[in-house]
Amino acid sequence: MANSQAKTGHERIETNNFLMIVLILLSVAVGGLVEIVPLFFQRSTTQPVEGLKPYTALQLAGRDVYILSLIHI
Repeated sequence: MANSQAKTGHERIETNNFLMIVLILLSVAVGGLVEIVPLFFQRSTTQPVEGLKPYTALQLAGRDVYILSLIHI
């Protein structure tokens, strides 16, 4: 005999594919934000290290050649 009671809780989520996908995406988005957002407020990740200087144009060109040569190995 068919069960005439309304579905509640996890049973509704498990039987409705669209609702399941929306809740999965929502939970992944919230989890990602919880991991990423605090990094923007940490001083050690937003300020450059003392003594750090940018590469010169020649160093950048050499780095590009080095990376391209590794790709073809």
